Amino acid sequence: MKDFSEFLKHDEEVVRRVAGVLRELSESLDLKSISKEEYDELVGDLLDMNKIDNLATSIEQKAKLEKAFNALSTIVGSVV
Repeated sequence: MKDFSEFLKHDEEVVRRVAGVLRELSESLDLKSISKEEYDELVGDLLDMNKIDNLATSIEQKAKLEKAFNALSTIVGSVV
């Protein structure tokens, strides 16, 4: 099981929410509730780095979100 605990406690709400959804998607994949293709597409959409620009209100926040999203991407094994 992938460990999202660090990101579920992140100080940015959007990171906590994304981590929660990623955990649910990973569990669904493990339980075979969704296919690997569905999982990859959903994870890719969720971690779309272009959306960070819309979420961030400052360069500092953008950097923080980018770092967290990159780490989450590594956890789920997705290349976005």
